[in-house]
Amino acid sequence: MNQTYNKIKKTAYKTDTNCCTVISASVAFEKDYQETYEFFKDRGRKDNKGLKDRDLEPIYRELADLEGFKITKYIRHINTYQNKKGKIKEFTSWENKERDDTITVVKTWKGLTLNNFRDYLPKGDYILGVSGHVTAVKGGIIQDWSSSVYNRKTRTTYTSRRQVDRIYKIEKKNKVFKDLKKSKYDFSKFV
Repeated sequence: MNQTYNKIKKTAYKTDTNCCTVISASVAFEKDYQETYEFFKDRGRKDNKGLKDRDLEPIYRELADLEGFKITKYIRHINTYQNKKGKIKEFTSWENKERDDTITVVKTWKGLTLNNFRDYLPKGDYILGVSGHVTAVKGGIIQDWSSSVYNRKTRTTYTSRRQVDRIYKIEKKNKVFKDLKKSKYDFSKFV
């Protein structure tokens, strides 16, 4: 099921607010919004209330597993190094300690933002976390209101420049034949 923010927002905001976690899960895991909403509600999410990261992550992991996705969380680390002139400089990396894996390194003082993530992250699907908010990215496109923020002073629209503090990389698992013995065909020669 191809979910987009523009399709979901018509349903989501009728009776609920602060539902970015539900919207991002619906988009990222290609699941109907109403089913995703019920899934979150069964796990303790209340209407009009967001979720803390410690409560959200287990729900994302469970939903990913049920829907056939792999989810990998990367968190932000501020690192320092000494340049050739002896000055101490900072850079930011997003690392997964369990896999001893770094997804990206950014040497700008602002770091990774919703506006520049395409310059630093490999192409793919993500849920990007910023302070108090999560945003789904599907095929490099932000599926959220933060993709078009309106500035009243300049009367322009731009992508939010909020700093990313956590990254959930979403990958679809390959389908595996489970019961080869029950099949009327002999697949053993292909294994």
